[in-house]
Amino acid sequence: MLSVITPVLNGAEFIEKNIKSIQQLKVPYEHIIVDGGSTDDTLDIIGKYPHLKLIRQTEKNGMYGAIDLGFKQSKGDYICWVNCDDEIYPKNFGEMYFFAINGELDFVNSDSLLLFVNEHKEQKIKGTKYAKIFLKRGILPFVQPSSLYKKSLYISVGGLNTNYRIAGDMDLFFRMAIHKCAKFSYFPFVTTVFLKHGDSLGDKNGEIYFSELCKAGIPKPNSFIKILYVLNNKLRIITQNQNK
Repeated sequence: MLSVITPVLNGAEFIEKNIKSIQQLKVPYEHIIVDGGSTDDTLDIIGKYPHLKLIRQTEKNGMYGAIDLGFKQSKGDYICWVNCDDEIYPKNFGEMYFFAINGELDFVNSDSLLLFVNEHKEQKIKGTKYAKIFLKRGILPFVQPSSLYKKSLYISVGGLNTNYRIAGDMDLFFRMAIHKCAKFSYFPFVTTVFLKHGDSLGDKNGEIYFSELCKAGIPKPNSFIKILYVLNNKLRIITQNQNK
């Protein structure tokens, strides 16, 4: 089973689209929503969907605390988190899940569509089969919601560090990447829509993000790995165009 965790705090503007997209999954799944104390219509919207598992976050330990709480109560062999303002492509996301199972994979990343709300434009962000290499060298080469991983891997690396406000995903994935036995792979399809509206923690707190990366002991990418990453992206674009 796949466990999808969605942390939310006053997300009434987005949460229903999130729920409806995940509800269309054709694989065994559970959708756990962890509410951090919403005061808008979020809980009323969640209440319309009896299949959801709602968890109230009582400890004030932020977004990563909410996600970790959801993961700890999840029942799936594979887990992921999809933020309240993001959506999935159900068919592709479900196929990514089976891709992970059939390949006995520990971690899978895929492509995502970035939707810039204010600019009214879209941008496709591709994942990579070299995710493990880039992560170990300080680069997050995919969009976080477009990934899933075994719960056993999450537990073995110690889970999310709830002391971080912004860099918890990179810290988690870095520790997964340096795990000697973790088997990574890439599913070459768009699985999520990731909203960029300028109001996220990451958009507003870049300095804190890099400070947390430093505290986590994540290496700063050197010039060589940056060039390699750019070349890798260009090669993927060329290959994609040739296959059209």
